[in-house]
Amino acid sequence: MNASSPHSVELARTRAPAIWLTALLLLVYLPSFGGGYLAYDDDWLVQNNRILHEFSLAHCQAIFTQFDAATRFALGAEYLPIRDISHLLEFGLFGDSPRLMRFNNVVLYVITVLLLRAALGAALKDRWTVELTILLFALHPVHVESVAWIASRKDVLAGCFVAMAWLSYTRRDRLIWFTPGLLALAHFSKAMTVVAGGLLLMHDLLARRRPHWGVLGVSLGVGLAAFAVHHHIGGVVHMVGEPLGGSPSAAFITMGEVWVRYFGQLLFPFDLSIVYDVQPLTSFSATAVLGWLVCGASLLGATVAYFKYQQSLPLAASVFFWLPLLPVSQVFFPLQNTMADRYLYFTVLGLGLGTAAVLRSLGRARLLVAAAILVSLGGLTATRASLFSDSLALFVDAAQAAPGSPIPPYQIAKQMENRGDEAAAVNAYSAAIKRAPQQSEIARRSMNNMARLYVRAGDHASAQSVLAQAVTLWPQDPKVAFNLADVMARRGQYQASRAFYRSLLNRFPNYPKGREQFAKHFPTQSIEP
Repeated sequence: MNASSPHSVELARTRAPAIWLTALLLLVYLPSFGGGYLAYDDDWLVQNNRILHEFSLAHCQAIFTQFDAATRFALGAEYLPIRDISHLLEFGLFGDSPRLMRFNNVVLYVITVLLLRAALGAALKDRWTVELTILLFALHPVHVESVAWIASRKDVLAGCFVAMAWLSYTRRDRLIWFTPGLLALAHFSKAMTVVAGGLLLMHDLLARRRPHWGVLGVSLGVGLAAFAVHHHIGGVVHMVGEPLGGSPSAAFITMGEVWVRYFGQLLFPFDLSIVYDVQPLTSFSATAVLGWLVCGASLLGATVAYFKYQQSLPLAASVFFWLPLLPVSQVFFPLQNTMADRYLYFTVLGLGLGTAAVLRSLGRARLLVAAAILVSLGGLTATRASLFSDSLALFVDAAQAAPGSPIPPYQIAKQMENRGDEAAAVNAYSAAIKRAPQQSEIARRSMNNMARLYVRAGDHASAQSVLAQAVTLWPQDPKVAFNLADVMARRGQYQASRAFYRSLLNRFPNYPKGREQFAKHFPTQSIEP
C-alpha cells in the first residue's frame, strides 16, 4: 500500500476539524430550527413584506434603486439590498418557509466560521490560538440573536462577506483585489460593517507582513461611500435624530456603563436578552468611568506592548474587540437600540484572541480549562437557541432580563392574545403601559389593544376608561378618538356619542372608518348637525 502523500495528510488535518466544527454548530443550533416567524420584526419585515414575496424586476428595482421613505420603511428603514435580495430569492425558490430561512442563517454562520478559521490560520502559525479563538467565536451564545432570528439575516450575511474579504486579503496574487468588492457586499448587508476594512490591517499585524496599501485604500473608499449612502437613507427615514440622553456628552457617559455590561455578558453570558434597559446618564458614575478606563487602558497597553516589546497579539485583540463597536457607540450617530447582543458579533474575535493568550500561561491545565469554557458556552448557546423557536418563551425571558422595558410585556400580550388567553393579554398590556413612557407609541398601541379586548369581553366601561385616557394623551390620533366614540355608543350614551362623532368627523374628514362607524350606530341620522 502506498504511503499517504504529505499533501493528502495536510488536507485531512485541515478538513477533519472543519467537518467536526460544522457538525457541532448544527447540533447547538438545532433547537431553533422548529420555530416559525418571531412576532418581533420577522412578521412585518419578512413574513408580510409584499416586496419580498414575489421575485420580479419591479421588486428588484425597488430594493436596489428606490430611496423614497415609503419603500425604505417597508424594507426596515435602511438600505440593505443584499439582505433583501437573499429573502426575495428564498421566497421565489422555496416559498414561505421560515424553517428553511432559519436553516439558511445557520448555514451562513457555519460558512463564516470556517472562513474566519482559514483567514486567522493564514495570519498565525500558532494552531492553539487559531482553534481556540474560532471555537470560542463559534460557540459563544451572544451570537444566537444573529443566527436564530430571521430578521437578523443581515448579521450572518454581512459576517460571511467580511470573512470572505479577510480570506481574500490573505492572498498575494490578483485575488486580493476581490477584497473591496466583498466588503461592499458586506456594507450593504449590514451598515455597521463599514469599519471592517480596519480589521484587514490587523491581519498584516498578526502575519507580520507589509500592508497592501492599494487594497486598503480602495477598501477605505468603499467604506466611506457606503457610509454616505447609509447616512443619506437615515435622513430620508428620519432615523438620525437626537443623541442618546439629549447630547453627545450624555451619550458618551452612558456608553461607559454599556461597555461594562458588555464585558460581563461576554465573560459570563448568563443573562443575555433580546431587549435591554439602558438609562441615559448626564453625569459620570463609577461604572461609566470604569468602562471608558478599561477601553482606553486596553488600547494603550496593547499599543505599548506592540511598539516596546514587538508583541502584536494584544494590539490585534484590542482592535478586534473595540473597532466593531465604534459604529454602535452612539457617539458619532444615534441608534434606536443602545445595546444589543448582535452588536458584539465580531467583538467576540477579540475576546477569543485574548482568552487564548491568557490560557496559554496555564501550561497543561489550559486544555481542561478551555474544554470547560467551550462546553459551557455550547450548552448556553443551545439553551438560548431554543428560546428563539418560541416568541412567548423569548419575551418571558426578556421580561426578566429587562424589568423596566415595556417591549417584553407588550410582545407577551400579543402572544397571549393570539393564543386566546385574553385575560392574561389584558394584564400584560397593562404592564406595558405602566413601563412605557407617556405618549410613546408602545403605550398608545397597548391602550388601543387593551380597550379592544375589553369590548370583546363586554366590559365597555373599562374600555371607555382606557380610551378616554388615551384621547387626552393622543388628541390628534383619529383611531383612538373614533374608538372612544364607538364604545360610548355601545354603552348607550347615544347623545354624547353622536355629538362626539360629529366633532371628530369635522376634525378628521378623511378618516373613512369614522363615517362607517357613525352610519352603523346612527343609520337614520345625518352626519351634519
